[in-house]
Amino acid sequence: MSNIRTYPFLSFLLISLAVGACSVFDTRSAEEPDSGNTGVFVQPDRPEVVLDNLISAVENLNTVNYLRCLQREGFSFAPSNNALMQNPEVWSNWTYDAEQIYFNNLRASAENTTGHRLQLTNITSEIRDTDTRQIIADYTLRVLHNRGNSGVPTAIYGRFILELQSGEDGLWEISSWSDVAQGNTFSWSDLRANFLSN
Repeated sequence: MSNIRTYPFLSFLLISLAVGACSVFDTRSAEEPDSGNTGVFVQPDRPEVVLDNLISAVENLNTVNYLRCLQREGFSFAPSNNALMQNPEVWSNWTYDAEQIYFNNLRASAENTTGHRLQLTNITSEIRDTDTRQIIADYTLRVLHNRGNSGVPTAIYGRFILELQSGEDGLWEISSWSDVAQGNTFSWSDLRANFLSN
């Protein structure tokens, strides 16, 4: 008789232990904000790879990989003439850190995780010396963001002139970036200026 009474108790005990061991009901710790972990970054052992990484970083709005394309110390950006005339104070101290702020704000304002596109055409490359290369290209940039009502287009066009340098490790980075607008059109410089503040 005593054996019959212990079975329900044992069953209840086993079920309680199983539920207690399960972490389904445990509180999860908060995750760190995502700074962009999609896309692939290839070791930039050739200047052309920097362009591939730049395209991938922009299309995936990956801040980490975008910044890895730029030289951390000494990076310089020269805006288009139109952007310089409209906002001269913005460009007086544009640095690597400003690139990070603008790109993070752009990423935070993105409407979608897909559909962004950077297309480069008419690419020319000139060797300056063994560790310096200049690349010129026309760009078409499409970023689906939520500032369209503020007059910021989702598609922009222009041309950039990049100076790339190879470090002691043989890896290439963008040391300077000059932007050239096509006529009076909205350029990448204008996009930077608009997303410098959130």
